[in-house]
Amino acid sequence: MLPLLLSALASIAHAGNITYNVAVNLPLSAGGSITGTITTNGTLGASNIVAWHLDLVAFGTFEFDQSNSNVSVSGTDLTATPTALLFNFGGSDHGYLIFGQASYTAGFGLNLNEI
Repeated sequence: MLPLLLSALASIAHAGNITYNVAVNLPLSAGGSITGTITTNGTLGASNIVAWHLDLVAFGTFEFDQSNSNVSVSGTDLTATPTALLFNFGGSDHGYLIFGQASYTAGFGLNLNEI
């Protein structure tokens, strides 16, 4: 069971918020990456992610933030420390973390369970 480290650097914002930097290279033949930040209120769960700005570069460039997308978390695979936000891709509960663009009815989004 090897969790993927989504962020190695975190900074304390205010009132307990923690901002995690995201830098992930995607395993695609054409290359690709996800970069940006995810901010929590210091705890976990979809309602605890208070802000995000993610740039997905893969077959085009897509930007996700709280003004154009929503976040959904299920299961116990997303965990955090004061310095790292982790997702366990080998989890047996089939959990997920999805940043989806609300304007797309086809379910366009960034599903971190499928990276």
